[in-house]
Amino acid sequence: MSDYRLLAPETCKKLFDSDSLLPTTAKNCSTPDSLFPIPAKKLLDSRLLVPDSCKKICSTSHTPCSRFLQKNARLPSPRFRLHTSCCVLQQEYANSNRFCHLIESRDVTLKRPMRGVARLRGFGVKANKDGNFNSGKMAPDSKVNEETVEHKESKETEYKTKIVWFNVLLFVYLHASFCYGIYLALTSASWKTCVFAYIYGNLGGLGITAGSHRLWSHRSYKAKWPMRALLCAFASIAAQNDIYEWCRDHRVHHKFTETSADPHNIKRGFFFAHMGWLMCKKHPDVSKKGKNVYLEDLWADPIVRFHRRFYIPMVLFFCFYLPTMIPVWCFNESVWNSFFIAGLTRYCFSLNMTWLVNSAAHKYGDQPYDKYIEARENAVVAFFGHGEGWHNYHHVFPWDYSTSELGYTLNLTKILIDFMALIGQAYDLKTAHPEMIKNRKLKTGDGTRMKSVEHPEHELCIQS
Repeated sequence: MSDYRLLAPETCKKLFDSDSLLPTTAKNCSTPDSLFPIPAKKLLDSRLLVPDSCKKICSTSHTPCSRFLQKNARLPSPRFRLHTSCCVLQQEYANSNRFCHLIESRDVTLKRPMRGVARLRGFGVKANKDGNFNSGKMAPDSKVNEETVEHKESKETEYKTKIVWFNVLLFVYLHASFCYGIYLALTSASWKTCVFAYIYGNLGGLGITAGSHRLWSHRSYKAKWPMRALLCAFASIAAQNDIYEWCRDHRVHHKFTETSADPHNIKRGFFFAHMGWLMCKKHPDVSKKGKNVYLEDLWADPIVRFHRRFYIPMVLFFCFYLPTMIPVWCFNESVWNSFFIAGLTRYCFSLNMTWLVNSAAHKYGDQPYDKYIEARENAVVAFFGHGEGWHNYHHVFPWDYSTSELGYTLNLTKILIDFMALIGQAYDLKTAHPEMIKNRKLKTGDGTRMKSVEHPEHELCIQS
């Protein structure tokens, strides 16, 4: 197939600059009507294919296509080869400015590599390392709400990871203390101290799952101030950053998941997603795009502001002092044993259980709801993470307070929230309707777990 040039007369700008987006016919494009038998409005709104006659336009135009394409597309060459008979105009929005990309529905090979090209999920078109587009299986749109993942790849720039050695040494010491704590638990500590450490660690975990995650990050339910204060104390036991910072990182993760702006991007490796992201400087895209994430609702909560202001003293008291002294006061345990078992060992174990959600739950398991994202359904992570392992469901329906359609199955957090709702502390519990879940499975699922699990709480989208 010989090369063609893209149509780009300046009058084509009328096609996109007008308030009506597109005229009813293609006459404003200053081209013969015979070349555009399909009305332009219908062309973009329905994403119909341009017929073979579009070749005539390409062959008769001599204006560089860079005028036609939005500058951010960074098309280095106006020439390309068409391997099939037609191409597609897709309309997108960025920074409130209308622009369009001219792409081909199947295979388009560029003379020179394209850089900074967004991944066009709606058509399943991807660019390989050489800058060539190869059409894969068409990926349906997975947008479900305002928190839906933005799958546009940011401009790939060479970035050298900068290690924070203080954090590296801190985590080495913490994991060495974990091993020593296990040794003390098996040799000299009281069994009561071990049981207390396990229970106390679970309280901290619930502070993260029910508090920082489902309440403050996703607003999947509402809570009165006594419950919020309790969850704030539990989050201090976990000591995984203050609520404000934890929620900021998590919202960025959902908005830019699996891109360079994802704080713990699984595409950078299992270890990086697990804990490596805490041992190095953040990628510039994390900070840059994180500024566009909405956080005003967090700062409006006085408990969140209090926790951010007094985070260090609260962590010292709830995470280290209190769990160390309670076994001493109640079980006549030695301070040494209590500090390493109920303090450091419990803390290290709790951290790794949370980190497994970022690593294992994005690597191993089924994808019943969306096979085009890395989040998975992982029962092991759900067990240790109080229900956070049903991660494919969570990324598709992040506003569902249960993070699963399986009811109370391996979901201690849901049990707690439902109990607090029963006594009037939690309300407006949001859930996904069973029909919505079923349709999503059929649309983007991998074929597993096709039989829906029916629960009374799914009868309404919002519970009060």
